[in-house]
Amino acid sequence: MKLPDVKTAALVVLEGFKKKSPDILIGAGVVGLWFAGVTAVEATPKALERIEARKDELDTEKLSVQETIKTAGPCYIKSLALAVTSTGCIVLGDRKHLKRNAALTAAYSMSEKLAKEYQDKTLEIVGEKKEKEIRDAVAQERIDREPVSNREVFVTGRGDQLCYDMASGRYFKGDREFLRRIENDLNGRMLHEFEPYVSLNDLYDLIGLPVTTTGDDLGWNTDQAPITFIFSSTLAEDGRPCLTLDFNVRPRYDFRALL
Repeated sequence: MKLPDVKTAALVVLEGFKKKSPDILIGAGVVGLWFAGVTAVEATPKALERIEARKDELDTEKLSVQETIKTAGPCYIKSLALAVTSTGCIVLGDRKHLKRNAALTAAYSMSEKLAKEYQDKTLEIVGEKKEKEIRDAVAQERIDREPVSNREVFVTGRGDQLCYDMASGRYFKGDREFLRRIENDLNGRMLHEFEPYVSLNDLYDLIGLPVTTTGDDLGWNTDQAPITFIFSSTLAEDGRPCLTLDFNVRPRYDFRALL
């Protein structure tokens, strides 16, 4: 097997460092602060000795604050330098995270806008019936690609029909009427109960599904309401009818920021 040359290996390492640089900076900052604390503790006995020697030199029982800092301060220069550098690493790493998240949010918003324009134009060109056929075919392809035999089916206690959530890729037991009630509930919150937004995890709580790690970062606001649930009837690999759940408006990352 041919090994990569030095230049290629260096580029791979550099690219990996760039991707992980925020985490590396924050981690280095935390470790640096710990070492700053350790060096400060180690420096304290020497600082106390200097203070006592200075008291004897000035023939006094107590040094002024200014004199104490002047006498003991040099012992803590290393600790202070470590603390300042480590704090800078943490701040810089956090800024990189914020900048990267802002870029991801902007990219997601743009892709969402393009997807919505494409969806609207498809509906305009091919008509509602044909658009539904296309949507149903996409849903069936997802079901075929992610068969129920390989997935956990969550029992919500709100129906016995096999359902599939397109957003999270999870199977659950429910029914259409129950999901329509949830749809009305979410829209009612935003339009009538002075809740300006709802998250994807709010939806999963109502369904009875476990929340997801990204469910609090995705959602809808009043500008997108009313949300309409879109259902497609598909067949699971074992022949069972499966109801897929999708939305007319996709949940977005900036659903809180636009309020």
